[in-house]
Amino acid sequence: MFIGFFSLMVFAMPFVSCSQTKTATATPSITYTTLDVKQAYDVQQVITGYAETSATPTKDSFLKAYASAWANLSTEAYKLKSDAVVGIHVEFINCSDNMRIVVYGTAVKYK
Repeated sequence: MFIGFFSLMVFAMPFVSCSQTKTATATPSITYTTLDVKQAYDVQQVITGYAETSATPTKDSFLKAYASAWANLSTEAYKLKSDAVVGIHVEFINCSDNMRIVVYGTAVKYK
């Protein structure tokens, strides 16, 4: 059953596009997309979110690591005061003693 869930995550998540809503603390809204945005922008830099879990992760440990990788990417985007992160890719790397989840994309600032 975990293999099916894992396959779904690998297939479905790279195609998801979402944006965060503004909160009461006035945090800037950042758009995250696997594609490009139609608005003109300047490229800031490629940013990465990274997390590890055991080589045979449980569903919970996998989801925590996946969420952690996305949170790390989001933190980098906020540090740069980015308006969007485009061309996002998600990679799952199986090593002998752990599994690495890497989320990366290009941080951009609208013109």
